[in-house]
Amino acid sequence: MVSFAAFGDVQSGRTGLTIYQWDKLLRSKEAVVGPQIDIRLEKAVSVIQETKVDFVVILGDLTESALNQQFLRVKKIVALLQIPVIVIIGNHDLGPYERGANGKVIWKAKEQLSVEEIENYFADWKDSFNNFTRQESPFQNY
Repeated sequence: MVSFAAFGDVQSGRTGLTIYQWDKLLRSKEAVVGPQIDIRLEKAVSVIQETKVDFVVILGDLTESALNQQFLRVKKIVALLQIPVIVIIGNHDLGPYERGANGKVIWKAKEQLSVEEIENYFADWKDSFNNFTRQESPFQNY
């Protein structure tokens, strides 16, 4: 039997939290910001290691705004798993931006990052599935 773990919406680098109307309906108190994001990711990686799954799927939004240091921070923590990882690109992973106090998106780049630019962060993961059909990319939604 094959087993796997999946998680998403890490959003490393998030410094603020906008509470939307639907968040209030869900009464979610789980959201964190700042260094707590990386601490939570480290705990998740630790739990995944203990459960001895065969591979991990990350369901997008590794970063808050696609900045270099955010990708590198996530990669450093997730690399501790030492098992195959499939990454799905999320909207937060595509372009450097931030949200203003009113929640409006402020773009800091003229265009989104390309899949190839994002792939460069995780190129060493693309051949991590030795017993599967060779992947052309570590990103499976493109």
